[in-house]
Amino acid sequence: MAIVARLRTASAALFLAATLTGGATAAEPPSELVSLGSDSVPEAVKSAFTCDGDPEATILRRSFRGAVIFTNRCPGNNQNYVENLVHADDETGRGATLLAFPRGRGAPAETAIANVRFFERTGTIGEIAVDTEHEQNAPCRFERMWRLKKNTPTLVFSRWTRDCEVRAGTRWKTVIDKRRRAERAENWD
Repeated sequence: MAIVARLRTASAALFLAATLTGGATAAEPPSELVSLGSDSVPEAVKSAFTCDGDPEATILRRSFRGAVIFTNRCPGNNQNYVENLVHADDETGRGATLLAFPRGRGAPAETAIANVRFFERTGTIGEIAVDTEHEQNAPCRFERMWRLKKNTPTLVFSRWTRDCEVRAGTRWKTVIDKRRRAERAENWD
């Protein structure tokens, strides 16, 4: 029984560490995350953001796949931390472009995504969004993954469930799965 308790504690600690580092594992150190005050954000980046975030919140900057990603918090709710992401060639904001994330199946692209995770090794950006105001028996939890090529995200994985808490035995509906076989080993749940 003590061994099971230790395994659960170790699993919880590993999950928390992966969550706090954006999904990074020991083999994949997180990219350096820099917190910027509003006076340190390049004008090209500021003008690319579309949502008015909390003026007290800071904008974050990280290196990602040879580029720089700036993130700005948007209004969200208690289930979702929503952000705009701006892709730039460097820290000066050169080539700043607001990323538009396609939803698939003819749905319009969104410029703000929820609960973002960066996977440097595979060059993908993940999202887990929870719809707290869903109608009964409607999808309420969505997980998506995009591959970023230059400043254009392409949807490579999308699934949803009606089980908002994701209990054991949760049934998922996979809508799109264009990931390569090697990328499927990524710990995404």
